[in-house]
Amino acid sequence: MGKNRNLNSLNETLQRNPYVRLTVALLAGIVWQASPWGFGFPVLLIAAGAALVYLALPAIPYFRRHARQWVTGSAGLVCLFFAGAAILQQQPAGSSLPLDEPLWLEAEVCDNPIVNERFSKVQAIVKKYITAGDTAAASEKVILYLAADTLQPAPVAGATLYVQASLSSIPPPGNPDEFDYRSYLARRKIFASAFVQKGRYITDNRLSFWKTLQYAPVRWQRRGLEIFADSPVGGKEYAVLAALTLGNKQWLDDDLRASYVASGAMHILAVSGLHVGIIMAVLGFIFSFLNRKRRGMVIKNILIIVFLWIYAAIVGFSPSVTRATVMFSFLLIGKMYSRSLSTYNSLAASAFFIAWFNPQVIFDAGFQLSYCAVLSIVYFQPRIARLIYMPNKFLNGVWQLATVSVAAQLGTLPVSLLNFHLFPNYFLLTNICIITLTGFIVYGGVAFLVFHQLPALSTLIGYVLHGMLWLLNFIVEFIEALPYATTGNIYIGRVQMFLLAGIILFIAGYAALPKRRWLWLAACSVAGIAGIHSWQNIQQHEQKMMVVYKVKNASCIEFVNGNKGVALRNKEHIAENFSYYTGNFLIKHGLAAHEKTFETRIAQSDTIIGNICCYNGFIVFENELYKILENEQLARPLPAIAIDYLIVTGAARMKPELALRRYAPKQLIVDASVPLYRVRQWQEAAEAQAINFYNVREKGAFVKQL
Repeated sequence: MGKNRNLNSLNETLQRNPYVRLTVALLAGIVWQASPWGFGFPVLLIAAGAALVYLALPAIPYFRRHARQWVTGSAGLVCLFFAGAAILQQQPAGSSLPLDEPLWLEAEVCDNPIVNERFSKVQAIVKKYITAGDTAAASEKVILYLAADTLQPAPVAGATLYVQASLSSIPPPGNPDEFDYRSYLARRKIFASAFVQKGRYITDNRLSFWKTLQYAPVRWQRRGLEIFADSPVGGKEYAVLAALTLGNKQWLDDDLRASYVASGAMHILAVSGLHVGIIMAVLGFIFSFLNRKRRGMVIKNILIIVFLWIYAAIVGFSPSVTRATVMFSFLLIGKMYSRSLSTYNSLAASAFFIAWFNPQVIFDAGFQLSYCAVLSIVYFQPRIARLIYMPNKFLNGVWQLATVSVAAQLGTLPVSLLNFHLFPNYFLLTNICIITLTGFIVYGGVAFLVFHQLPALSTLIGYVLHGMLWLLNFIVEFIEALPYATTGNIYIGRVQMFLLAGIILFIAGYAALPKRRWLWLAACSVAGIAGIHSWQNIQQHEQKMMVVYKVKNASCIEFVNGNKGVALRNKEHIAENFSYYTGNFLIKHGLAAHEKTFETRIAQSDTIIGNICCYNGFIVFENELYKILENEQLARPLPAIAIDYLIVTGAARMKPELALRRYAPKQLIVDASVPLYRVRQWQEAAEAQAINFYNVREKGAFVKQL
C-alpha cells in the first residue's frame, strides 16, 4: 500500500512537471552521443522515424485507453533521446575554412574587442574568403588577433574587417591535464584563429540600420563600460563592477580571480539569477505606474520580459543568465494568466530550450554549476531551514541566507571539485558577508548608468559605489588570507564526481522518502570513492616518470619518484604562470604539495636534490643519464659520452652537430623555449645522425614513464 502511494506521488510530480522528463530524455541523448558509445551513423532518420511512431500511436484505438497511454509517452521520450543525439551529431566538428594558406577574408565583428597595447583580440564571423583567385561564401566564427595599427580605427561590434591572413586551427593542450582551450572554443563553434600583421587589415566601422539594431546590446555593453570608466571607480573595483553588472571579466587579473575562488565568492562575479532578479525588481519599480489596470499589468509584464532579454543579450547570454531569464519569463507569463508555475518545470524548460539550440553548452562548467546550484537551493534550502527555528527577524534572515549558501555549496560540490580542485572552507562566512552587499552594488551600478548625465548625483553615487566595491574586495581578500581558508590539491575524476553526485541524490531521496535503501546506496557510493582514492594512492606511491613540459618561452623539467617531484625551471625566461601549464598534472599525481623547484642551472653543480643526482653537469635518475643543455660551450671536440636523454633549452648555444657528437644521446628532446630556426637546426642534425628527435613545441609535453 505504501509502495503504491509513493509511486502515485512520483507520477503526480512528473505530471505536474512535464518538462522534467522531456529534458532528461533530451540531455540523455546528447550525453550518449558525446560518449565513446555514441552513434556512428546518421541518427536524424531514426529520430524522424520515432517522431512518426509517436504521432501515429494516438490514432490507434488500442493505445487511446488510459491504461496504455504510457506507451505513447515512452515513444515521445525515445523520440527526444534520438533527437538529442541527432542535434549534437549535426554540430560542426571542425573548421570549414581553408587552413594554413594565404587568404583574403571579409569578416564581421560580432563582439566587443579586447584591446591591449600590442593587439586587439576580435571575434568575427567570416562572410567571404578568397583563395587562389576563387571567392566563396562562409558563415563561421573565428578569432583574429589584429596587431596595433594607428592608421586603422579600433573595430566596433558589427564592423566589417577586410583581412589578409592565414588561418590556423586552435592548438590542443600542450601538457597532460592542461585546460583544453580548443574544446572550450569548439563548444562555442570556434575552430580557427589568425594573427593579422600591421597593414594587413582594413576596418570599416560604418553600420547599416539592421546591423546597428542587431549589435545594439553589444554596443550598449561597451557604452556601459565607458560610463563606468568615467566614474570614481577604478582599478580592481572597476574590474569587479564590470563583471558584476555587465558580465565583462576582461579586467579581472589572476590574483583577484584567485582571491574570489579561494574565499568561495567567485559565483558573484558570474552574472546569474541574483543579478537578473535585481534587474527585474528595478524594472518592476520603473513600470509600477501600469499596475492600476488589468491591461496595464499585462503590458508591464511584457515590457519586463523584453528588457530582461535585452539585458541577457548585453551580458552575452551566459548559461546562468539565460536560465534565469527563461525562468522569470515563465513566471511573468504565469502571472498574466493567473497561473502559478512549478520551479522545477521552469528550470527544466529553460535547460530544454538552451540545450536544443546549443547542445554543446551542457558540457560547460558554468552551465552545470548554474543548474546544480539552483536545483539544490530549491530542494535542500527549505529542508535545512526547518532544522532550526529563529524567532528573531534579523537572525532568521541570517539563517535563511546561510541555508541558501549551504544548499548551493552542496549541489555544486561535485562539479566544483572536478574543475577547481579546492574547497573554500569559509564559504559560509563569505556569503553571509557579501551577498547583501553585492545586491546593493548592482543597484548602485544600475543607478549610476541611469543618472550618469547628472554630474552631482552621479558623482555621489560613484563614490558610494567605489566604497562598496572596495569593501567587497577587502572582505574577500581578508577571508582568503585567513588560516586554512581553503582545502586545496583535491583531485577527483569523472567516476568519483558521479559517485559524489550520487551521494547527494541519495541524501535528497532519503529527505523525500526516508527509506533505508537510500542510505545503503549512499554508503556504497562512499565506499566506491574510498576504493578509488586508495587505488590512486597506491599508483602515486609507485609512479616514476620524467616530464619535459611545454611552457611558452620557458623550460620546465620534472622528475617524479612516488609522490615527490623535483622540478628544474629556468627563472630567466619565465613569461607565463607555470601553474596554468602544470597545476592539474601535479594535483592529479599527488605532487602539488611535495614538489621542490630549482633553477635548471642547479643541474650544473654537484649535488643531490631529492631523488636525483647532479654531477658535473649530468643528471642520474632511475639508472638513466640525462643532460640539460644550457649556455655552455665546447672550445674543442671532446670524446663522446653516451647518454640516454639530451634536453635542449632555449639558452643552449652549442652547435647541434658538435653537441650530438659529444653526448651521443639515444633521445633528443627540444623544449618549447627553443626558437623555431634553432629547432630546425637540431632536427636536421638529429636526422643526419639517426637520433630519435622530439619537438615539444610541436608535439606537446614529453612524458616518459619509468
